[in-house]
Amino acid sequence: MTIDHEVTRRGLIGMGAGALLAAPLAAAGRPDPVVRLIVGTYESEGGGGLYPLSYDPGRDSWALGAPLPTYANASFGAYDPRHDCHYLIDEQSAGAVAEYRPGDPMRRVAMATGGADPCHIAIDPRHRRIAIAHYTDGGVAVIGIDPANGALLGSPVVQTHTGFGPNARQRGPHAHWVGFSPDGRWLHAVDLGADAVFGYALSNGDLRSAIGQPIVSYRAPPGTGPRHMTLHPRRAQAFLLSELRSEVTVLDSAGGGRFVARQTLSTLPAGFTGTNYPAEIAINRAGDRLYVSNRGHDSIAVFAVAADGRIDAIEHVATGGRWPRHFLLIEATKRLLVANQRSGDVTALAIAADGRLRATGASIAIPAPAFIARIPTKTIEGQP
Repeated sequence: MTIDHEVTRRGLIGMGAGALLAAPLAAAGRPDPVVRLIVGTYESEGGGGLYPLSYDPGRDSWALGAPLPTYANASFGAYDPRHDCHYLIDEQSAGAVAEYRPGDPMRRVAMATGGADPCHIAIDPRHRRIAIAHYTDGGVAVIGIDPANGALLGSPVVQTHTGFGPNARQRGPHAHWVGFSPDGRWLHAVDLGADAVFGYALSNGDLRSAIGQPIVSYRAPPGTGPRHMTLHPRRAQAFLLSELRSEVTVLDSAGGGRFVARQTLSTLPAGFTGTNYPAEIAINRAGDRLYVSNRGHDSIAVFAVAADGRIDAIEHVATGGRWPRHFLLIEATKRLLVANQRSGDVTALAIAADGRLRATGASIAIPAPAFIARIPTKTIEGQP
């Protein structure tokens, strides 16, 4: 049974500007398409499982479906458009990954990931395998995908990192992000505990020989605790987010799966002295705006990306909630949706033509949201 929630606008900063952004589209007779989403939640914090959610940007309103409790602790996922399948991790001590198919949402097929507390997942460009980062034991797993139907194949192939740092949270490795290079030749893993980005050279042959011992692709300064990374859509460049020092570092490719640092900036405004742990980082399709979520300052930091790849902070915008663990850029509808874990809500920010953000006042209560993903439709397919 689906419950419709009409959400009234709340008095957040920039509410008037957000309303004005939507007005020209409506006036021109081109209303924004409704966006279908799924939201993963943490069971231990009151989450009921995986929540189907629809968002209407033109009205800034939501429709929330009944949660699917079998998809508990879905803190991240990767989407395979070839098979219309989401691979969702189950973040717990006995980690698991499950197939979620929008056309058959009640059918759950899951398998063990071979490690503890999986927290990030990625799919390779050839749709042949997924990679999973395990936070607690610092391991990276690779699992094959059946090219015919997208089903997960065999057992995980796992490598465990080594290393530690000076922070109390760095007594051992803690893999926190995985991602494939666009050409599929490298798998990179960001490790918060080891202060490193590791690189795995990938084989195109047998899956079990596809992941060997890693190289150190980039050694972060001690105690920075790198968490997530995003790649520039056009240049051989990456942006590394450090959780323990609230910094973003511009990395240039040095070849052979390695990176060198070009520039480092704070994710926080000058003068802020409170506790903060940045969580998510993403870049727009044009490659000229970079977004970071700040947990503690409870904001989205917006950076301009210059033609030479250097960045400059241009604003910090309140998310309208507490502890923004994840956000989703939906450029086709000019919105950035934020999962505020501790306040238990998802909020919408409007994206202006220059990439700046404004609050819309649109918010819906969902307990302990950890991750938001879009379910593509024909209306907006290919337009993230």
